[in-house]
Amino acid sequence: MIKIISAVILCLLLVSCGPAQDGHGTREYNNPSSPFFSLASGTYVGEFKGGKRNGQGTHTWGDGTKYVGEWKDDKRRGQGTFRMSDGNKYVGEWKDDKRHGQGTFTWADNFAKYVGEFKDNQLHGRGTFRMADGLKYVGEYKDGLWHGQGTLSKADGYKYVGEFRYNDMHGQGTATWPTGEKYVGEWKDGWRHGQGEFWSVDGSKYVGEWKDGRQWTGKEYDLASKGTGGGDYDKGLEAYESGDFATALRKFRPLAEQGNVDAQYNLGRMYGEGYGVPLDDKTALKWYTLAAEQGHADAQFVVGAMYRYGAGVPQDNKTALKWLTLAAEQGNAFAQTYLGTMWRYGQGVPQDNVYAHMWWNIAAASGHKDASKNRDEIAKEMTPAQIEKAEKLARECVAKKYKGC
Repeated sequence: MIKIISAVILCLLLVSCGPAQDGHGTREYNNPSSPFFSLASGTYVGEFKGGKRNGQGTHTWGDGTKYVGEWKDDKRRGQGTFRMSDGNKYVGEWKDDKRHGQGTFTWADNFAKYVGEFKDNQLHGRGTFRMADGLKYVGEYKDGLWHGQGTLSKADGYKYVGEFRYNDMHGQGTATWPTGEKYVGEWKDGWRHGQGEFWSVDGSKYVGEWKDGRQWTGKEYDLASKGTGGGDYDKGLEAYESGDFATALRKFRPLAEQGNVDAQYNLGRMYGEGYGVPLDDKTALKWYTLAAEQGHADAQFVVGAMYRYGAGVPQDNKTALKWLTLAAEQGNAFAQTYLGTMWRYGQGVPQDNVYAHMWWNIAAASGHKDASKNRDEIAKEMTPAQIEKAEKLARECVAKKYKGC
């Protein structure tokens, strides 16, 4: 009797019920309690064996996300292509329903591309990562991060060859700058730290100890003597905007360490973009977070985006949602647009087109072009009643100054 009841329950979770089938067929999966991208939802067209997906087949989810490739015992295994509705794409090997083996992951709009090894859905092993802005990393990965031997190069001619640890230059390495400067020696957490040799543009050479990126004489730096007033910040900002990043760094760092929120935000930008310092998402996140915790809306947006994409930190939609909501409540149109996307695809929240339309409508009113386009596209999938509800929610949200939406 228990087996019969279990079979009935399983049948109810599938739109097409029947005996275990072999050969080619179509089956719709409709388990309402399953996550949106679970294999227990969507439509499968392909080969079956013993009632399970086995062989070649195509699984399509409700938002258009699609997997085409090999299956074994109801799991993606072997070669396959996974196209996501947000434009991201993976082509390569799968094992037990995870990206595993050799593969290529391409981000939407060719923002970035990775070719190499995967393990349990993470970049792991040897691989090559390229970004549209010219940044390139070739080397070893561990759990999605640069880790081991690698080479990092940028479009401006900067190059580092050596050891990495969790996305930071760490261990022995050699860096060369487009100005002709060169450093050979030890690194720690992205900084020149330990014994090293440095060749300046004028041909002079320093051989000795380094600490936190600076030549070390055994005496702590007197950060307080560098000033904390608005004048230093203004000079730092002027230097930053003119491309004099060395001066900007000298002005911003002591201010940021003493709690200046704008200096913290700008330090985050410098490390996040690699302006005057090695590109370092982990350090960028540190400074952005300090600014975000003080209520800086742009910093809150960037922290949310970094958690959403897993930049410098493990990907975490719930934490992303927290920071994006705080930024959106301050009227940040980029954060509002991101919230619309998260509601659209059920990332950290239940999938809901009404709330996606609401946030995109609010962001569009602030002039965000992508939000306007997204709102118009999703409206094609909604009923007039749903659109009316979304517009009402948007008006109420604006009236509440974006709080509690």
